[in-house]
Amino acid sequence: MFYDKPLKKVLRYVSRLGYESVEIPSKDYSSFDEWNPSPHMNVDDVLKGGATKYKNLIKKFKLSISALSDHERWHLGPDPEKKRKANDHFKKTVEAAQALDVPVVVGFTGCPDWSAWFSWPPTNVDVWEYGWREFKEVWGELSDFALDHDVKIAHEVHPQNMAYNLETAQRMFEEVPNKSLGINFDPCEYYWQRIDPVLAIYTHRDRIYHCHAKDIEIVTPYLSRSGVCCTGTWDKIDRGFRYRTVGWGDLNWKKLITALIQVGYNSVLSYEHEDPIMSAEDGAEKAIRYLTPLLIQKPVKKIWW
Repeated sequence: MFYDKPLKKVLRYVSRLGYESVEIPSKDYSSFDEWNPSPHMNVDDVLKGGATKYKNLIKKFKLSISALSDHERWHLGPDPEKKRKANDHFKKTVEAAQALDVPVVVGFTGCPDWSAWFSWPPTNVDVWEYGWREFKEVWGELSDFALDHDVKIAHEVHPQNMAYNLETAQRMFEEVPNKSLGINFDPCEYYWQRIDPVLAIYTHRDRIYHCHAKDIEIVTPYLSRSGVCCTGTWDKIDRGFRYRTVGWGDLNWKKLITALIQVGYNSVLSYEHEDPIMSAEDGAEKAIRYLTPLLIQKPVKKIWW
């Protein structure tokens, strides 16, 4: 978010709002993948000696970096050049995270054949098994690379990826048991699939390494028309669901925060703006006002009663 503004201006703005940490995308406008580039970081600059300058800029505004995000789409698939570039860039992002003392890199697993995500069983079984074999090969190597650099990988459980629900996320850990591989928990991506996001927290437990704060609204009148597999742009009025700013959707944040504390999660709620109704400024301001009173600053360590 705020890709239309220089980083320094964004840092000043979010710091004044009361945010304590930022998640920085590592994919800039030179990326081969045109989707969602950001001007806020160039990993090559960081790796060529710019880490100290970058860290000092963040510290100037009394902020920290919770994660670098590298949401490339081509980690898996039939195009060897796209796959090579995506995975090379991911390794650079891991190296940049280490140089910046950032604990986590957030991303997607990828999927070799997106059409398989909504195919009709059982015709897609062979496609999925091929995908898991490729996943194991690619992410086995990348998770070892991350472990060697003392950085964790947190994948969003997300449609059009190998891990998109509870059972496929579990399969991800079975294929690559390396503890450097975990989850970036976004409750919305479970909720619209009719999966209880609180159950997802208890299921993933100690593999949640980062968390997105984003809400979602099921638009009941239109759900009966489009279902949850909607088509069209995100600002289309008659979608069955839409993402919302925290507090403007259907999620129960008290229950989500309680579950996160119970499983030992002790990191950020990283605000993600994808609300088609309000601006990023409106969203950022409303989200922190909504969430701050709900945060539990002193969880119980030992029951005394």
